[in-house]
Amino acid sequence: MGFKTANQAWRLRHTNGRTARFATPQALWEAATDYFQWVDNNPWMKTEQRIRPTTSPQGEQTCLIDLPLIRPYTLSGLCAY
Repeated sequence: MGFKTANQAWRLRHTNGRTARFATPQALWEAATDYFQWVDNNPWMKTEQRIRPTTSPQGEQTCLIDLPLIRPYTLSGLCAY
């Protein structure tokens, strides 16, 4: 049971698909550059344990330091942003 031949139901539609999220290509580009700037300003942080030699009787001291890692640009991250 399909559509009848010469069906004109398509003429009743109100739009030709969903509305665009960005009105212009320039608006899309600005949103993408905002995402790139956010990625550059928010690197992943990796915590590492480092051992430092000291002059104390124990001989060494451990400490935790945060190292920034480059966050990659991803398509899924761009879509979520």
